Amino acid sequence: MNKQSSLNLEIKTNDSVMYRNLYQQIRDQILNGFLAPRARLPSTRSLAAELGCSRGTIERAYDMLLSEGYIHGAGAAGTRVNPNLDPKLIAAGVLGTDGKPVNGTTHQSQETPPLSLQLGLPALNAFPRKLWSRLINKHMRNMGAHQFARGNAFGYFPLRQAIANYLAISRGVNTEPEQIFITSGFQGALSTIVQCLSSAEDQIWCEDPGYFRARDCLNQLGVPVIPVPVDENGLQVSLGIKMADKAKFALITPTHQSPMGVTLSLARRMELLHWAATQGSWIIEDDYDSEFRYGEKPLPALKSLDANNRVIYVGSFSKVLIPSLRLGYIVVPKPLQIRFEESLSSLWSVGSLLEQKVVTEFMAEGHFSLHIKKMRSLYAERRAALASALQKRLAGEMTLSLQVGGMHLIAELKNVKDEKRLQQKALELGIALHFLSHFLIKVTCPPTLLLSFTNVDVADAERVVGLLAQAIEACTKN
Repeated sequence: MNKQSSLNLEIKTNDSVMYRNLYQQIRDQILNGFLAPRARLPSTRSLAAELGCSRGTIERAYDMLLSEGYIHGAGAAGTRVNPNLDPKLIAAGVLGTDGKPVNGTTHQSQETPPLSLQLGLPALNAFPRKLWSRLINKHMRNMGAHQFARGNAFGYFPLRQAIANYLAISRGVNTEPEQIFITSGFQGALSTIVQCLSSAEDQIWCEDPGYFRARDCLNQLGVPVIPVPVDENGLQVSLGIKMADKAKFALITPTHQSPMGVTLSLARRMELLHWAATQGSWIIEDDYDSEFRYGEKPLPALKSLDANNRVIYVGSFSKVLIPSLRLGYIVVPKPLQIRFEESLSSLWSVGSLLEQKVVTEFMAEGHFSLHIKKMRSLYAERRAALASALQKRLAGEMTLSLQVGGMHLIAELKNVKDEKRLQQKALELGIALHFLSHFLIKVTCPPTLLLSFTNVDVADAERVVGLLAQAIEACTKN
């Protein structure tokens, strides 16, 4: 059990993206059982020497694995595969807590092009690839050799400045750049917050239904989750107080609840802030897709009402740019700044400096705001097209709900009872279906689909709905 495991790794590409490939190879070897729980990994120094790459490259790969719960640091015992990781459980959202494929995917399918209706994807075919490539090439040419070494543990400071400027204008969040810390995506942000602030037995409120990857990340970190029901006004704060009034955290999506799409009412926002101030608890605000509202202006963040410094704001570039960036950020209250600096100083640096520089220029030159504006318009068109096709073809099979914002539609099925069968039939036809049931903790609901419209072209909406109709028919005919 204490013997160091040998890794079968292959250098596949240049140093700027090598760490992603190494991360993926190690992750795959954990998931397929080649690396068992508690298996010790080589040190970053020895593995870098063996592969002939920089130590920083190995550190980045290990950092991504650490943030997702695949590995953990064991002090003098070295870096090991998470002893609590059951290979049947979460594989970065590919496997569900029942050990079975969720959302119509398998681990292998992550290497194939995304499918229509697949959740969590922006319009990849509308991403400004030429501009992005030009910025990458520009910064790659201008980076000195020393910049390939270990980066700043807090993140690239100009990027932190750009994020501060953006949040002040778009989300009503006034913060200093020093209060912003760059992370490896949302899960990296959540892991960082828990590591900095959590003690043994601290509880956290989570929305029910709520974002399953957040819940699974917390389970991997060993934080007791308190499922608090959600209604048409968002998280039921009074129920949370009855269930666990002394909880240390509340993780919420107040602007556009994930996945129901409702907004936390002003009365409940004030009730939540009062509870946090009274109990000395922390509110973790996940503002994951607030930019996308249709016919209405984006609502201010809960953080903008935070007079008592109890809200920790979390953002990510996955939904607004591209998921493969795995770049997120935390905005901490001023009194927590030094605490986070001290904690993060001992951790590995985050992400690629090259990508952080590219995102910085993308924001500073106005491309980011223009891209969001373009996507908001495009998504409104795709949303309308998919909703129209669904109502035209499947009105007798589902009750469709349209929220004012977000990146998916909600459709309660009238006749389908077997979710797994429908998911498999749809996958055979080339579409990926996602069900509300996977977001539930204790509450229950009828079979309900979450249908992403962001990666379905307007011209392709009727064809995609036709495939969905075929799948439903196969599951409802006698």
